[in-house]
Amino acid sequence: MKQLFTFLALCWLWGCATVYAQTPPPDSLRQHLDHLFAQVDKTQVPAPFLEEYGLRFLPLDVFNGTLTDSSLTNMQAWRMAYASVFTSFITGSNGLPTLGDLNTPA
Repeated sequence: MKQLFTFLALCWLWGCATVYAQTPPPDSLRQHLDHLFAQVDKTQVPAPFLEEYGLRFLPLDVFNGTLTDSSLTNMQAWRMAYASVFTSFITGSNGLPTLGDLNTPA
């Protein structure tokens, strides 16, 4: 019985050691996008947002300023559209608040 507890304790210690030894992988998608858009002259981009640079959670072309049946939204769709715009920031520092900041009550 003592050997069983010793074995379980060693397995637990080994498991904890392997968990702490792992580091999170880098954001490979963002690194790939940075590599693809490295040659883009960002001074020629008319706005600090470039839709192709961001993650597309929702197609933004339906939100063009005219109210149609396909542009009506709910809170989940608004959050996905905001996340699409937030991740498409390509020049300078992003001045938009994060989605977590927007969700906290004032």
